[in-house]
Amino acid sequence: MTILQRYKVKRLRDCRTSLLEIATPDLCYGAMEKWFVQNRGAVDAVHAYNTIIHRLIPYQTTTDADVLEAVRQEVVSILDNQISLADVEESVRPVFDELILKIRDTKLSALLSEFNAAKEAQPNLASMGLRTILCLIIQERAKILNASSSLAVRQDLALQPMLDEAIATGLFPEGHTKLLQAYRRQGLKRAF
Repeated sequence: MTILQRYKVKRLRDCRTSLLEIATPDLCYGAMEKWFVQNRGAVDAVHAYNTIIHRLIPYQTTTDADVLEAVRQEVVSILDNQISLADVEESVRPVFDELILKIRDTKLSALLSEFNAAKEAQPNLASMGLRTILCLIIQERAKILNASSSLAVRQDLALQPMLDEAIATGLFPEGHTKLLQAYRRQGLKRAF
C-alpha cells in the first residue's frame, strides 16, 4: 500500500470514528453537518463528497432520532465502502518503474519508460535504446560529479568512447565499473 493510500485510510477511519462518537441524544442534522465540514478533506480525498452530502441534505429538517440514526448508519456504510476501496493493495510496481520516477532528466526518464515498454515486444529497438540510455546515464553521472568534465559537456552520444572514458576516470563505483567493462567486452550484452 502506498503512503497516500495509508494516509487516506487513516483519515477515513478517523472520520468514521468521529461520526459514531456523536451521542444519540445529540444526533441532529446540525451535528452531522458540523462533522461533515470538519472531515471534508478526508471525504474529498476519496471523491465521496457528493455521495455523502446527497445522503444528508434530505434530512435537514428531520428531528426523528430513529431516522437520523438510520442516516448516520448509511453514511458509515459509505465510509466503510470507501475504506475498503482505498485499503485494497494496488498491484506491485516493479522497482525499475519506481526508480524511473526519481530521475530528474526528463529525456532519460522518457527513454527508460519507453525501453521498459518495448524490451519484450521489440528487442532490437530496445537494444538500440539501451545504448542511448547508457550514454545518458554516464553523462548524468559525470554532471553530478564534475559539471565541467568532458563527459558532462559531451554533445555526441558515442557509446564506446563514453564507456572508455567513464571506466578510465572511475566515474562509477567499482561494481558498476565492472558491469560497464563487461558490457564493453560484449560478453554480457545479452544480459543487459
